[in-house]
Amino acid sequence: MVIADQGTSYFGCAELPLPHGCTFVGQPLWGSIGYTLPALLGCMLAAPERRHILLIGDGSFQLTAQELSTVLRHGLNPVVILINNDGYTVERHILGANAGYNNIATWHYDRLVEAFDPLGLAVTVKATTEGELAAAFETAGGNRDRLVFVEAFMERLDAPESLVQLSRAFSTSDYHHAPVS
Repeated sequence: MVIADQGTSYFGCAELPLPHGCTFVGQPLWGSIGYTLPALLGCMLAAPERRHILLIGDGSFQLTAQELSTVLRHGLNPVVILINNDGYTVERHILGANAGYNNIATWHYDRLVEAFDPLGLAVTVKATTEGELAAAFETAGGNRDRLVFVEAFMERLDAPESLVQLSRAFSTSDYHHAPVS
């Protein structure tokens, strides 16, 4: 089961060919960032026999990060891939690459996992290159009985082309200029 948060994660996964029998969970309609970490918990409790992979951006993760402690408390073993692109990439593409409100606080995500995991059951990996990301996936494959937390670093404006195109359409429309009523 692949669960992808709105934004870079969702649009990246939507373009991937997934294997037969794989369930894809995404929520693009309302753009509700941050819902996927709690959704991961629900999916894992509903189907514990399946392997679960969460792709979530750093901004989305910061909205519901405490649910990681619940996942660990239940002894669940997902692969969490946190895309660390230093803020809200979707909004950077729509409303301005350098707009300060798209910045988020810098966290030591691996230390947060450590804080939520006093028994040391989780595995944390950082990936800054494609090779390191491939190695992180190997680590995940070899640790199916443990939570594997992968922090994958990306450039601020790195995004799937479909997301860039959609963002361009929103940025040139009256969508974000409409008066609030």
